[in-house]
Amino acid sequence: MGEVVTNQAEAVAGEYYNFRLNLVSRAANPVVLDHVKWLGQSESFNRKLSKDSLITIQHDIQIPADAALTEPYWLAKPAKNAATFSVPDETLVGLPEAESPLNVLLGLKIGSEDFQVKLPLSFKKLDPVRGDVVEALCIVPALELKFTQPLYVAKENEDLHLSFNIKANSNKKFNKGVLNLMYNGERLSGTDVNSLNGKDTTIDYVIPKTKLAGINSSRLQLDANFVADGVTYNKKQLLIQYPHLPSLQYFTPATVTVMKGDIQTKVKKVGYIEGAGDFIPEFLRIAGIQVDVLKDEDFYGNINETGSQNKLSQYDAIVLGVRANNTEKKLGRWMPFLWSYAKAGGNLVMQYNTNQDTTVDQLGMYNFSIANKRVTEENAAVKLLNPNHKLLNFPNKITADDFKGWVQERGAYFPAQWDAAYEPLFEMHDTDEEPLLGSTLYAKYGKGNFIYTPLAFFRQLPAGNVGAARLFLNFLSAQKN
Repeated sequence: MGEVVTNQAEAVAGEYYNFRLNLVSRAANPVVLDHVKWLGQSESFNRKLSKDSLITIQHDIQIPADAALTEPYWLAKPAKNAATFSVPDETLVGLPEAESPLNVLLGLKIGSEDFQVKLPLSFKKLDPVRGDVVEALCIVPALELKFTQPLYVAKENEDLHLSFNIKANSNKKFNKGVLNLMYNGERLSGTDVNSLNGKDTTIDYVIPKTKLAGINSSRLQLDANFVADGVTYNKKQLLIQYPHLPSLQYFTPATVTVMKGDIQTKVKKVGYIEGAGDFIPEFLRIAGIQVDVLKDEDFYGNINETGSQNKLSQYDAIVLGVRANNTEKKLGRWMPFLWSYAKAGGNLVMQYNTNQDTTVDQLGMYNFSIANKRVTEENAAVKLLNPNHKLLNFPNKITADDFKGWVQERGAYFPAQWDAAYEPLFEMHDTDEEPLLGSTLYAKYGKGNFIYTPLAFFRQLPAGNVGAARLFLNFLSAQKN
């Protein structure tokens, strides 16, 4: 048995790295290591391997200059469409992964027979819990480029401030380069970079409002590339890591979505109860709203002498994340405080929940029952039941156009029955299915508002959908109208 390992998990094409060839013979018959081909460079040994003994040979190996980036073969090229991957070699179809192209070849002799053994270049580390961990060596670009945040919101009549991170994986010195910002394949702007400071360099850039105004689109995809020494770098690494599985990396272009258009909000401070992990708190912060993730002390602290709790009243809205009733086991203790907050003049916005492993039986001040009702067609027609409703007019005027360009679905787990105190806002349905009214329910409660919306905002906002953002911000602004 054998392995060729290094202490580095990543390597750059064209550069040298020190590897260790570890060999152990378990054979009863004598085994002779005749030669080793270190990726093209051959070295003779004629060395006998003793049974059950380890020999280690050190060698500096140059990664081929044309070595491809390490990633799943079905992700190496852009997908053909939303449902089909591009596979460069049809013989790979069905394989969990492609064979490593970076291998050391051993020439072994057992008796009078010659054998060739292929050993892939690998990374090895000693984990204090898992012991020796061996994974495939990952080839990465010399430079990686990415935007420092996944989404930007361009405000009207304001310059857009962007920032980029350039990560150097190579020991090579890059003294000068040009950072280009592209839109629709054309250079929107660029800036000279005279030096890269260490392994990670952050570069700030401003797109003037005049240039933004000249682009007739509410959702922009901007691409970035960095040109240095005649080579263009435009990839960012994405990692999938779990303790029980080998790490997996793949690369995507350095792109970012910019939401541009008439996106108004009247809220400044929002309390958020985390659910099953979603992007909405980050989106709200990007939109310029302060977001506080609420914890136990926010509900039980700051009780005045009359026994009433007033800390929550500082928030323009309180939002419950997706499936909060399935994941937050303290919600049962918090709900009375949330109802009191709404009754006293607050604005409580609840996103979708399921009926499995729930914490609270009654989510709203007035009863409603969640069912497995959904609209899976992201382009399903939406009817505004009351176009004059305040949630559809302030601060953004909502029309059918705001439901264009949604991704994956309209929503799921719509309520099927609800108290007469609720007013449904929309009607929608999949093709040849019954009309559904439960995509958003609104109720006035005391001096405040309660909104239950299983619409898939958690999918639309990361995708940069401007219409969905306008509608969600209307929900948050309900108490400002």
